[in-house]
Amino acid sequence: MSEEKINHPPHYLGHPSGVECIEITEHMTFNLGNAVKYIWRAGVKDPDVLTDLQKAKWYIDREILRLAKEKIDEHKESVARAKARSQVVPESPRRDDQAGDSTVSNWTKEREELHRAWEEKVARHSGRQADEDASGGGIY
Repeated sequence: MSEEKINHPPHYLGHPSGVECIEITEHMTFNLGNAVKYIWRAGVKDPDVLTDLQKAKWYIDREILRLAKEKIDEHKESVARAKARSQVVPESPRRDDQAGDSTVSNWTKEREELHRAWEEKVARHSGRQADEDASGGGIY
């Protein structure tokens, strides 16, 4: 096999722009680069255009799944961090002679209200996420 067929295959050089396919695809993710590669050479390397386009679609679908999984993982991490933050107990307020017990009591009530509101928000979000999962909605 000639060096030219290895380094610069003709089916990647035939674009009217004169640009070689790899000059574009090396700046993309693996899946997107392969999709572009199959679109680029569709019907040139092999006369079966449909197979090249199906391969391109396969790589695009795979990239969509990868991005969706990444988004789901980021969401799970975000929820875990939020839950961890909500479980951190802040230091007790210092009491000075003028403030007395009412300051401590108000602080405790405010903290309990914030915690209850946070739990309700998490519960609403979890319920909405479960509904989307069950209905096939969202990015799943």
